[in-house]
Amino acid sequence: MHSFRVPHRSRLRYTDKTFLIRAPCAGFSIGRDPGNSLVVVASPLSRNHATIEFTPGKFVLVDTSTNGTYVLTHDRQALYLRRETLPLWGQGLIGLGTPAGEDNPDVVHYKCRSAQTSAPPSSPVPPPPGIGPDSL
Repeated sequence: MHSFRVPHRSRLRYTDKTFLIRAPCAGFSIGRDPGNSLVVVASPLSRNHATIEFTPGKFVLVDTSTNGTYVLTHDRQALYLRRETLPLWGQGLIGLGTPAGEDNPDVVHYKCRSAQTSAPPSSPVPPPPGIGPDSL
């Protein structure tokens, strides 16, 4: 039987730039400072506003800013972080210092994919004699 592993990865899109983060990674930094992985020049942003890190099994958004980070998840759950962390799942929007929304020009779109092992379907194994729905 062959199986394959789909890697953990996160895709970020800011304006016309797209970034692919694969696990394991050292961290993806966001802020005004030119040394960041993603440089965003906007007034409510801190020089080192946030990072996206990989911890075992998931990507985590870490806010290190003064003004906080807003997250809008794919199911429209709005969250606010200030010097806190949040596991990222599915897809959504990240607002850096201002609320996340499609009308925000400085919003970062994210999409996370977790690792999973896939294998071709196999035929079911029959239960041992005496074990089944009628044996209870």
